[in-house]
Amino acid sequence: MIREQSRFTINPLYIVAVAMCCICSICTTFYQALFFGLVTVVIALFTINIVSFVERIADKNLRAFIIAILSATIVVLGEYVIEIIGHEFLLANVDSLKWVLLSVVSLCIVPTYFETRLTNRYYFVNMFYSLFAFLVMLIVYSVIIEFLGYGTFAGMVVIEGFAGFTFAMQLFFQLLLIGVMVIIANIIYQKSEDRKMQFDLLVEKYKIQIKRVLTNKHKKKENSYE
Repeated sequence: MIREQSRFTINPLYIVAVAMCCICSICTTFYQALFFGLVTVVIALFTINIVSFVERIADKNLRAFIIAILSATIVVLGEYVIEIIGHEFLLANVDSLKWVLLSVVSLCIVPTYFETRLTNRYYFVNMFYSLFAFLVMLIVYSVIIEFLGYGTFAGMVVIEGFAGFTFAMQLFFQLLLIGVMVIIANIIYQKSEDRKMQFDLLVEKYKIQIKRVLTNKHKKKENSYE
């Protein structure tokens, strides 16, 4: 298949799945997914941006250290800010905030170890797509878990008398759900990659044909002058 040509590249959905596994047990409601997902995305973007600024001294080993230190610093400051704000929802989840560090480090694996230069194109395009996929999949996952586990959506009862299933809150089911979601997302991703590669091959084919036609015209023109 066409995708076999790029089999040595890292599938971004694998990174997303690892990042989701790090916080799946603390994201069991829609609002938790929205909160922890946005926090993870913001911290990841911020740390990668900082590392790109110190690119000349941040080799692949040093990048991981900088990302870990910056992420931990932001989380500690965030905990103090949450305590000052005193919002009930934030206070209830502040103790779990530290777990987003694992997700941040996971999402930054590719730029940390596999990119020789952190270019603007990578920062604004490639990383954004991975983080967007992470946020969307985490929210979908949490909506399913909340409904199956509590029978609610965003805290509101969906079906009267349905209080959820106990197994939905078990870790094995949560990991199974992540696996199924990643498989489905990967099928969609691979199909889109195949279409993209087919389009690129078609464009290259037409470029060759156009170049050949222009070359033949040029030769005919030269022959006519002779």
